[in-house]
Amino acid sequence: MTITMVEKKEIKFSTEFASIAEKLSASGASEKDISYILGTSVRGFRKWKKEHPEFKRALRRGKELTQAYLIAQGIKAAAGYDYEETTTKIRLRKNENGEVVEFPEVTKYKKHQSTDGKLLMFLVSALDRQLGKNDWIQQHKLEIDEKKNVNVQISGEIISKQIDELAGRLGRKLIPSEVVESKLLNG
Repeated sequence: MTITMVEKKEIKFSTEFASIAEKLSASGASEKDISYILGTSVRGFRKWKKEHPEFKRALRRGKELTQAYLIAQGIKAAAGYDYEETTTKIRLRKNENGEVVEFPEVTKYKKHQSTDGKLLMFLVSALDRQLGKNDWIQQHKLEIDEKKNVNVQISGEIISKQIDELAGRLGRKLIPSEVVESKLLNG
């Protein structure tokens, strides 16, 4: 038995690929997977990124969308939230004709997911590393009380620009409807 390798002909780039690549990138697909779906080799994919800046931007936008979504979900989970849970049970009853029929019984519960201070501390320190500081945990203490109030204690020398960058990034990208309030305590 002889196996003959056939060289795959490179597919020509189309501007439609940018929006497809953005959606695939946002869904977590790797560049190798995206290149396969678009019908090109990894080498061809890299060439498209070099030659077509809109394609490269679309891939980056997809990753940024996923990152922003995951950070927002992480902060939501860390800060705690209220939600409604619905349970449906099927009850068997006789109708007016004496036939046994199914009747759905829907019950709604209001629930609360408690705050998770460790997760919030992890997220804040990860954002700090992303800003290139790496010293947030060493100089700061973060607590969340039962009323969802976030208390931050800061020690050491503080650069106001660092606080502005961290609060600004949180405010702009993640929780635009929330107000970030800070207070400096001497100690």
